[in-house]
Amino acid sequence: KDDCPLGSIDESLATWQNATIPGIGLGFLVIRGFPVESWTEQESSIAFWCVGLHLGKAGSQNGKGDILGDVKNEFVSKEDRQLLGNVRQYRTDEAISFHCDAA
Repeated sequence: KDDCPLGSIDESLATWQNATIPGIGLGFLVIRGFPVESWTEQESSIAFWCVGLHLGKAGSQNGKGDILGDVKNEFVSKEDRQLLGNVRQYRTDEAISFHCDAA
């Protein structure tokens, strides 16, 4: 956290943290207003990583041990998914039903 000062949003962190706690808040948070259109992909990753560090602990996002990942359609076809094996559904154009991952 010390390596990731957040400047002007520092004051919002306690409110944001409470929002993510089920029973106190909704259990999730939507953050708007980050100027991501003017950032590189790496700058965006660093910014969201830093916000995450201030809100909680980093944890693996998948079986490969990724701690930060992009959820985007990489157009992996259903056939390729079957050939490749363990391809995350969010990498495909398949519909994903609403769900809650175990925390």
